[in-house]
Amino acid sequence: MEKIVIISFWSGDPTISGEFSLVSHVGALVPRFIYSPIEDVSFNLFSKMAADKNEKSKISNEEELKLIDSPTHNDSIRS
Repeated sequence: MEKIVIISFWSGDPTISGEFSLVSHVGALVPRFIYSPIEDVSFNLFSKMAADKNEKSKISNEEELKLIDSPTHNDSIRS
């Protein structure tokens, strides 16, 4: 939105557009440095949580397969 205002009002002066671009890009670096550690910790946490969930579902699926393949389960289905 700000870029549209800069272009419409000060289109004849390239230094203003350049200053805006410089301030915009440099200003974006500060939040990146601040939030980078939080992003890294969150990524690792969510990856670990997803891996734990997948491991639990894998174990649960293996247990279900064991129950299905058990002789008592097969006998109860046939009767």
